[in-house]
Amino acid sequence: MLKPIGNKILVKVHPNSDTSDGGIYIGQATTTFVHNRAKTTQETVGTVIAVGTGVETKKGRRPIDCKVGDVVCFSDTCGKMVDEEHKMIREDDIAFLMESPTTVEVQYEQG
Repeated sequence: MLKPIGNKILVKVHPNSDTSDGGIYIGQATTTFVHNRAKTTQETVGTVIAVGTGVETKKGRRPIDCKVGDVVCFSDTCGKMVDEEHKMIREDDIAFLMESPTTVEVQYEQG
């Protein structure tokens, strides 16, 4: 088992599809243009497997905001794949936590 350090998080990436087993809508890929170059990204959903010790600040160590078992959403271009289904990402790469994964679609529409 890999043990993340600092602000790193190990996630098990859920395979991309239109919806997850729990009914979560997984967004389509979007293309943005930066300096006349196209960049395609897609939000990815994964389950946190392990978390690092946190970030060292002037006031002491700040723990990571997510915990093992949380379902998180992050860009598919961030982090590094460590094997076929696990990815190491930074805490800053997480777009949001899904506390109730089956209700994320409703929360998004209410905005």
